[in-house]
Amino acid sequence: MGTFHLLFLDHPISFGKTAAVFSQKWDAAVLNLGEMVRKEFRQESELGTAIQSYLGQAEIIPDVLLQRLVLVELDRHKGQKVLLYGYPKTQEQFVAMKDQLVENGWEIESIWYVSHNKIDHFLEQYLQKPDMKASMEKYDGVEAFLERGRAQYAERKKAIFDLQQSTAPIPWQVLEINDESEIEQKLTPFLKI
Repeated sequence: MGTFHLLFLDHPISFGKTAAVFSQKWDAAVLNLGEMVRKEFRQESELGTAIQSYLGQAEIIPDVLLQRLVLVELDRHKGQKVLLYGYPKTQEQFVAMKDQLVENGWEIESIWYVSHNKIDHFLEQYLQKPDMKASMEKYDGVEAFLERGRAQYAERKKAIFDLQQSTAPIPWQVLEINDESEIEQKLTPFLKI
């Protein structure tokens, strides 16, 4: 039976920074659902073509296709330490994926969740990025952006809580950070286990 790990991040914690720490310190293959989908498009695989047909019609990609994609990528990395980011996003997706995993000889070993303590601090940091200042117009200004960010944060916390309820007995590693600069410092001690 193959095992792998799931990764959840609060927005706007950087996937790239977090993935780099897991990759370097834990020697893990870090799979990102978005990157996996793009890779299948480029290879023009049967699965990529099927996914593209939904995207081309502005439809939601069915979970069964996303689960197939996850299984294909897991099989490509069999024997490696693997961390999956970007799927599942809901309790329903988790339950359906877990059944598919078991049928195909895979098991989730642990779930990692990197959370931030101070949403306003993170959002203010995010606003300091050069490309964000130009895009503030679509948010109707800074206050609207902050309000939307707080609402997304609350929704994410609820989704994570719901997932935690349906994932027992899989262990969760929850790491809370105050600032993105703490990602490596906070993760490294856990990754040496």
